[in-house]
Amino acid sequence: MKGVLGRTRSFLAFASAALAIASSSCASGVILARGIEPECLLPPGAPLYVKLDRATLGEAVGRMAGYPVAVAASSVLERIDSVVMSMATAPDGSGPTLLGVARGDFPVAAARWGLSGDSSWKRVEREWIHDPDGFRLVLGSRDMILIGTGSLVHLVEAAAAPHDHPVPDAWLDLWAGSDVALCLPAPMDTLGTGFGFEAGAMPLESVALGAVAEAGGYVAVMGFRFGSERSALVFSPVCKLFVYALARSLATGDSAGIAEDVRWTVEGVTVMASGLRFTARDFAELFARLGS
Repeated sequence: MKGVLGRTRSFLAFASAALAIASSSCASGVILARGIEPECLLPPGAPLYVKLDRATLGEAVGRMAGYPVAVAASSVLERIDSVVMSMATAPDGSGPTLLGVARGDFPVAAARWGLSGDSSWKRVEREWIHDPDGFRLVLGSRDMILIGTGSLVHLVEAAAAPHDHPVPDAWLDLWAGSDVALCLPAPMDTLGTGFGFEAGAMPLESVALGAVAEAGGYVAVMGFRFGSERSALVFSPVCKLFVYALARSLATGDSAGIAEDVRWTVEGVTVMASGLRFTARDFAELFARLGS
């Protein structure tokens, strides 16, 4: 999944441009049935799922200084409440495929009109495709749009026939109660070298992080779920080393105290680190690293 930062720059830029021109509604977009969570549109089996709130997305946009996204950033952030995304390696290995569902206030009719008048956007069935880079947009209902660096057909289909929630059951409550979250359903495939082990050498089944916004930042919990209680006990020191190393690698200025107040517990098959403190900037950096 190389080059995610560059692809994310363009990804945010095209979404920003489309959202910035939206100013009225249209009922012909993709509709998500009442009670269905946006995560259920994401493809199952992705190595990484993330949820961003407005502040964290704003920090990610702020990293793109000098790119066209900076011009439209303020109007976009006013419309977005949250984004859920999956990240996976593109089928041809050329880079990451990001597929997402953004929730907020997205008047659709003027967006369609604006895209129609921009020669750099071409419509193929329901998808609007940006010619220079192939990024895609599907206009949804007033409160939802679909965005991605690959085909959005499966997201559109999932709106009518949703998948199961892609986050493992053990982390659903943490995910749902968090303003910012990430989940790696098969972490050794993604983070194996970060733990100092090859994939399959440590029986780590999933990793999740959930954070709640508070004044000045976020308070977070990070959990590591193993295949057995014994494995959780045996490998808990490795989890601690990983978290402390992560905190040190992100520590710059106001983020220096990420793990200063951390509390560790081992409950059954799960190792938990609570009391972690992140800034929106920390999360923007963390997600960029996990996707690279």
